[in-house]
Amino acid sequence: LQVGSYATMDWRYRETGLGFDLALSVLATVISRPDRQTAVIDVGMKGVTSEFGLPVVKGIEGAEVVSLSEEHGKLELSADALNLAVGDRVELIPSHGCTTFNLYNWVHVCREGLLEGVWPVAARGALY
Repeated sequence: LQVGSYATMDWRYRETGLGFDLALSVLATVISRPDRQTAVIDVGMKGVTSEFGLPVVKGIEGAEVVSLSEEHGKLELSADALNLAVGDRVELIPSHGCTTFNLYNWVHVCREGLLEGVWPVAARGALY
């Protein structure tokens, strides 16, 4: 049992079939639409782990993360996702929650779309 992954249900851990809701996502913004089937977002490997695979786009049918650079992600679009516009927000579900948490100093905790708290990541950067 990996406590961080179990508590947040990253997509890889959820594949075990436990049936819990996904509780960790990274919010990205569409910053460019270079063509009809492509969107560029402002989150890359410095913002979401790709340790066990690329993140999954939550709740947008036809949007798939196909690559990550250090600071940007590339989405391939089809179906409903073709309507994504610059400025739209996209939730990414990381493949591994623990290594994604480690990228941030603070976690914004939301319930039903409302911010309930901001929690520090206490061991962030710890070398002990």
